[in-house]
Amino acid sequence: MKYSDQEIKKGIGQQAGNIVYVTCIDLDDNGNGIGRYEDEIFIVPDLLPLEIGCIKLVYKKGNAWVGKLLSRKKDSQYRRLSNCSYSEKCGSCSLINLEYKEQLEIKQNKVDNALKRIGGIARNSHKIISILKEEYGYRNRALIPIKRSTKGKIIIGYYEKGTHEIVDIDDCIVLEPRLSKYILPIKNELQETNLGAKPDNEVFSKIRHIGLRIGSRTGDVLITIICNHNCLQSIKPLADKWYRQWEEVKGITLNVQPEFNNKIFGKKTFTIAGENTIKEIFCELELLIGSTTFFQINTALAEFIVNKISNWFDQGNSTKQIIDAYCGLGTISLPLARNGRSVIGIDISHESIQLARLNAIRNHIHNVHFVKGNVERQLENYLTSNHGLVVDPPRKGLSKEILEIILRKLPSKIAYLSCKPSTLARDLKLLTLVANKYDVESIQPIDFFPQTTHVECLVLLTLKH
Repeated sequence: MKYSDQEIKKGIGQQAGNIVYVTCIDLDDNGNGIGRYEDEIFIVPDLLPLEIGCIKLVYKKGNAWVGKLLSRKKDSQYRRLSNCSYSEKCGSCSLINLEYKEQLEIKQNKVDNALKRIGGIARNSHKIISILKEEYGYRNRALIPIKRSTKGKIIIGYYEKGTHEIVDIDDCIVLEPRLSKYILPIKNELQETNLGAKPDNEVFSKIRHIGLRIGSRTGDVLITIICNHNCLQSIKPLADKWYRQWEEVKGITLNVQPEFNNKIFGKKTFTIAGENTIKEIFCELELLIGSTTFFQINTALAEFIVNKISNWFDQGNSTKQIIDAYCGLGTISLPLARNGRSVIGIDISHESIQLARLNAIRNHIHNVHFVKGNVERQLENYLTSNHGLVVDPPRKGLSKEILEIILRKLPSKIAYLSCKPSTLARDLKLLTLVANKYDVESIQPIDFFPQTTHVECLVLLTLKH
């Protein structure tokens, strides 16, 4: 569709409904295009870097206009056709229309720019690590919203771009194929019941999400049904049927999440059929993984990171005592301990610490101690200058309290695994420039999440002498 010069507005003082041409210069954390014109900022879904789009302004968010793409005047040379039949609406894989090598380039720049702009760190990172042959089918876990429509149809899928509407799917291209195959039969089976379903909490009985998890090396599958109240009796006949008919499914659990918030899991989990854990082979260890415990989505790259951390602690002044903050079920602690180090793992999750202790016993590892509790409080109790420290915090990064403890205790080496470059850069600035206590030895981005904007980064720091 063509637009006249009168319809296309330019300059400052835009208003909703205006139609403008925008050149994309970058992507935001959600994969939306970012454009700038005469001090105005525009956020546009479905626009890639260097593409020119004709957009209609919808609303202003802060100092930026959010626009709807009407057409592209110029396509990126790296734009590709998606081989996912749901990508036009589904908002989960925001970079799926971008060639994978260019995805890696964007993520590498994202890390380097954040470190320079926010952290004041001039050195560039190592080349981003990825597994090119596994840009699809890599996810060992899915947490999928579910609802029953007003016409009674069960809909399972991820949210549509920019909305809270669920896009109905039968499979998912980034899930392990052995896991993706369960989406359609689960949907069909639930369709035959009278169970309610909606991801938002309501007074009456509803299933909120379906959780799927697989051991990539074992093929074991765990299915979790997340409800807003204990609907064990309603779910059990169906769960028993699934357990009997699907040999790979080792257990089916029910998690109760009654609260009015966006947390997926509640505090109570019940075993309906089979076991409440699955087995996985990781770094040559046999680990038990639960339905709500944290375990990296990309098994092969998680192993790469653990081996890199282990090898680094062996270099130079070898570090034999290590504290693993946010240890989860022991995915870093146990391989480090198996290689002869004394390790203390700390995590606030009761289930994670229980499984970490079980995993230590199963693998005959005795030089590791797992502590349940607040990381800030326990780190104060255990950390000394003789320790190496591993931190794998949530996206918000390290808290002020943890940073203060580190600068007071001064561990000899720190391995910092981050899932958000901006908070990583903020924390590194304090440790290296403001406090001037640590040197950055290595910066390694890792693409755990192909087809998305998310990027992990491992930074290795050594205490200055």
